[in-house]
Amino acid sequence: MQEKRLTGVGLLRMTPTVLCLVSIQVFAGQSLQPGFYYHEPSVITLENASSGLICTDAQGQKSLCEPAIKILVTGEDTCNWPVGQQNPCTNFGYEFDYSGAKGGTHLECSRKRYNPRTGEQKDSYRRAIDGERGQVVYQSFRTYAPVDERSIFSEVHDCSYLGEKVATIEFMVYYEPEVGGDGPGDNADRYFSEVPDACSSPYLTQATAAGLLRATAARKHAASEHIPVLQSQCLYGAAGGQKGQVGYVFKFMLSDMFDVEKLSPQQLDFNASFANGGTTPDQILENPGVRAYVFRKGDRATLFMITGIKGRKDFVGRSNEFVAQYYIDHPDMDYASKQGALLEQARLHMRHWTRE
Repeated sequence: MQEKRLTGVGLLRMTPTVLCLVSIQVFAGQSLQPGFYYHEPSVITLENASSGLICTDAQGQKSLCEPAIKILVTGEDTCNWPVGQQNPCTNFGYEFDYSGAKGGTHLECSRKRYNPRTGEQKDSYRRAIDGERGQVVYQSFRTYAPVDERSIFSEVHDCSYLGEKVATIEFMVYYEPEVGGDGPGDNADRYFSEVPDACSSPYLTQATAAGLLRATAARKHAASEHIPVLQSQCLYGAAGGQKGQVGYVFKFMLSDMFDVEKLSPQQLDFNASFANGGTTPDQILENPGVRAYVFRKGDRATLFMITGIKGRKDFVGRSNEFVAQYYIDHPDMDYASKQGALLEQARLHMRHWTRE
């Protein structure tokens, strides 16, 4: 099939001093949806093709949920970028089923993205074709950043198979003023759409757990779980007949209980005690976080920290706050050592979360 292409270039203002060029391409192929063009190759057949936004369900699974060419970056997701840092982002991508292919081959794709600071960026990737039938899934993201004026970026993927063009997928990535984060004027670093995985680095890894328990080895408890939209719990016990347990729990809790901008210190103190089984705090601290509580009960020291970081709204639209709880339960460690170790961990995490 002969391909015809019309290219238009639009000029849009990103900030008062930065301009962004947007290239819009139109193909004389079969448009399966806005932004997804099928070139009808002879060597492979596509079905159920779609491109657009990717959503995360309650179990943390990501899938394409809203076909679209326009991608509005709102920061409702969290991405590990730069590597080792959790930042708000928006996920998008494409997927399709294929048939009539040959196993042991690859779909070859190129990607062109325009950035006003660096110009056009090009790279390539491939997807394995394992058999006659299968599915190809591509997932990407853009990190959120507040803007003063509308900013639009183009991203175009061209995919070929055995020398024939298969599909062209185009995204128009929008950044809008006063859209995204937790609202106008809020720092995007202070918003999590998912709770961090408490069992991942730099949080409670096996090595960290063993160090906190002064043990040679530690074993993860079966009750550890990570539900990105609700909470992440990581528990370890000392292994090899040694003593002690340590646990981190990161979770979203209602802003009605822990929004330091709206609630009095007395109400926060009451709610923190309530969230920790009604125990009276041994200490109340102004940091780490925006307010922290130390609880002492038997051989257990617990630190409960209100981070000041906003969390994603719950399933009925109520605002949430991100809080972190840490504990060490060890009969042979003195209370001051346990408290000091927990405070050190909490301060380390706050620096990581806010990138101070």
